[in-house]
Amino acid sequence: MSRYPSILLPGLYYATQYCFSAILPTVNYSIVFETRFGRGVFQNGISYGSTVTIASIAGEREAKRLGAGSPPLEVRLKGLWLEAALVPAVLIFGFTMEYETHWAGSLVNLFIEIFGIQVMATMCLTHSIDSHRVEGSEIFQFINFCCQTASFPVAFYAVDLCEAIGFQLDFLAFALVGTILDLPSIVWLLWKGGSIRERLGRPVNVSVAQEIGFDYDLANCNRAHE
Repeated sequence: MSRYPSILLPGLYYATQYCFSAILPTVNYSIVFETRFGRGVFQNGISYGSTVTIASIAGEREAKRLGAGSPPLEVRLKGLWLEAALVPAVLIFGFTMEYETHWAGSLVNLFIEIFGIQVMATMCLTHSIDSHRVEGSEIFQFINFCCQTASFPVAFYAVDLCEAIGFQLDFLAFALVGTILDLPSIVWLLWKGGSIRERLGRPVNVSVAQEIGFDYDLANCNRAHE
């Protein structure tokens, strides 16, 4: 799977941005809100859960309004510009935590960041899977592997790192990793993705669905000869 830019590059971009926009705020949220604002488990759950729910409902309503369709594959990557503007907005979370502002600012920032995550997931996952529909299950597993591998260590050192260098610098560092290192690769894929996909062709020997179809055809062929 890693031989195909239409799979590898969205997977790496999704992994780094997911760490920054989802994992990093999540592991800091409950600890900071409890120590700084005196929030308990129930209050933290209501605040975080309601933010996620409202943002999800807003995204679902927008999706229904736009309707379904199958645009050209590289058109999906144009959501990059909206995602690139929304996800780094989670920097606000780091600065509000560092300089002890009102808790409402952090929740508003989480709302913006959750919306940005949905744009990013739609852009990366649908582009990769639609590029190679037969291998869709394997592509999803590969991207999920990239995401979980990158996210796993972050949860262990994120809080200590924030306390050591400051929340604002920690969030700024993660923002630069995703924006400077990975963003140009998606721009390049938007420009050259179609021609590269035609040159490399489909992934081979990776699709379970393809193997099942081959076994089914072979069984029918043997049955016909009997």
